[in-house]
Amino acid sequence: MRRLTLPTGAARGLRAVGHTLGLGLIASLALSVACSDGPRDDYAAWRGRTASYRGDGGINPSQDAGTYSELADLEGRWLLNSLLFGGIEVGLRVIFDRAEGETADPPRNYVARIWLWDMPEDSEPLVTTTTTVDDDGFFQLVADPLDLPGSIINRDDPVQALVILNARTLSPGTWCGAAEGNVQRPLSLPLEGSTFAALRDEDPRARLDLGDVPFRCPDDPEPVVPDAGTPDSGVIERPAAPDLSAVPSAYADLTGDWLFTADFDIPLQLWISLRAIPGASGGSLDGAMRSVRAEPGDPALATFTTTVDADGRFEIWLPDFTLAVGNLDIAADILLGSATTADSFCGEAAGAIRSPEVFAQDLSGLTFRAIRWQPGDSTAGAPNACPE
Repeated sequence: MRRLTLPTGAARGLRAVGHTLGLGLIASLALSVACSDGPRDDYAAWRGRTASYRGDGGINPSQDAGTYSELADLEGRWLLNSLLFGGIEVGLRVIFDRAEGETADPPRNYVARIWLWDMPEDSEPLVTTTTTVDDDGFFQLVADPLDLPGSIINRDDPVQALVILNARTLSPGTWCGAAEGNVQRPLSLPLEGSTFAALRDEDPRARLDLGDVPFRCPDDPEPVVPDAGTPDSGVIERPAAPDLSAVPSAYADLTGDWLFTADFDIPLQLWISLRAIPGASGGSLDGAMRSVRAEPGDPALATFTTTVDADGRFEIWLPDFTLAVGNLDIAADILLGSATTADSFCGEAAGAIRSPEVFAQDLSGLTFRAIRWQPGDSTAGAPNACPE
């Protein structure tokens, strides 16, 4: 099996849903992009739920949206949610203590201890670092290295990253910003353009859940999600279909919801909804692809219709598939050759990623598998190739 390897030093961005491209970057799309529309991306609702943390909302009308910051005392416990490039969602618990000898009011120098958000309370922090907050509430947290379990990218290998959080303080209860740095193992992945936000989490009787915390500043501009449908350069040539003759296949009713996982260094995961229309010999499928973070009724990233033969074999053709990952727009032409197994459908991809140029590559031979799935359930450990 061939795996997609991301070029070293490639560039940035994240989120258009969600943490999840139909194929190659798509993995880098979801890299799990699953990439990124998401229920927690409803900032209006979030601002309502967290108004008490923000006082007057933390927005100074004399400053542009996305630039406001104020000096505040950050000492205490925080829950941070971040969306790293490729749709990797990482929750962290951060505790700020005054640095030794710090007497300023509010304190300007802190020692910060960082854990994964769900690690046991008595566990050792992953990182202990220091930071200085400037007169306007801007500060930087450097986690070097930040060691994370491989499960955050659906792998067995542990993940090691250099993460730099460039933060601004919106109020005594909220700080947020953009990250930089890179994942160093088990693959090279840039983090520039990744986003995060943190809320104060002081009440031991009612701890915040990661779902209560957005992963970007509430006053940042909404990302623009490109139209995934219309080719901009004339007719796109359909590639030859992968040869799946060695994969047993039998017709089945595939109506329902499926978790699609593709075979990349960082698996792409998408939610596919299918409606089967039986025929005299096989039938057809109507389908829609969404981020695994999407809610029922959210707009699809792509829709398709395809025929299914008597043996349950079919192809999904996605010409000019476009996905926004933060500030990065990914464009690809993707063909999914599929076989229907006892409890899934699976196969191989063909086609290519066309842009950005740093990610351009042939997708031939990349594998995938889709299993029955209830939206909102865990996506961990999902298979990404046909059963042997």
